[in-house]
Amino acid sequence: MKGPALLLAGIVLFSVNDANSKLLSGHYGIGQVIFLRYVMLLPAFLAARALLAGFGRPGFGGPLATRHPWLQAFRACSMMVSAAGFFLGFRHLPLAEGYLVFFTAPLLTLVLAAAFLREPVPRIAWVWCLVGFGGVLLSVAPKLGGGGGPAVGYLAVLAGTVAFAVNQTLNRRLRAEPGLVGVILWPSLVGLVLFGPMAAADWAPAPPGDILRMLANGALAGGAVICTAAAYRASDAARLGPGASPRCRSRWPSTWRSGTAGRMRRPCSAAPWWWAPA
Repeated sequence: MKGPALLLAGIVLFSVNDANSKLLSGHYGIGQVIFLRYVMLLPAFLAARALLAGFGRPGFGGPLATRHPWLQAFRACSMMVSAAGFFLGFRHLPLAEGYLVFFTAPLLTLVLAAAFLREPVPRIAWVWCLVGFGGVLLSVAPKLGGGGGPAVGYLAVLAGTVAFAVNQTLNRRLRAEPGLVGVILWPSLVGLVLFGPMAAADWAPAPPGDILRMLANGALAGGAVICTAAAYRASDAARLGPGASPRCRSRWPSTWRSGTAGRMRRPCSAAPWWWAPA
């Protein structure tokens, strides 16, 4: 149950982050809000790495080197698209309507996992995800056709959802390179470079309370990214995508009672996944 629990925790943190961003989006531009997210996140990571190294525990966050630089760059870019898509989408849509579109993420992740990771996907997983996707279409299509919701908002959330699914697939693909460097350090640097000029162009004076809320998004988004990356390191997409299906819920109690649960999971190292000392 480790993977689904971590994914649920990550989605809860993302939801709080999105609600906070929506409140801010009516007064501040995308550059300012997302830039300050990484202004908080990057120094916090570097400070923790330096502090622990000073106490004789180097390696917090994992090694800086990577065997897959292009995949790491692609993952960082997908995180930027996801952050921008959801921010812009929730500026135009109520959170409930935006999350209707986000509910297509499990199906998109299954498709990507099957196509690019060659992971087997049970037939029941496809069925439940397609049922959910059909429900999203039934809910969203009338509003698009009747002008009930801005198309730009739906398109922005859809772009963010696709990028989110790509990111989760890459988390699974890069599970052999654990640590926070790939999910915190490199994306934070990309975020500062990308959104910094945008923040300078549309900067609006903000009271201390709003600045603190923008910085809080860094903690919320960072925690969410860590949880979802850990989830896809622990479980495959077929396990996490349709995690709410009745079959998935009913399988685990009998598995634990029979004592076979330990054989269904990969052995874990003694150190936590995010430590990964160099």
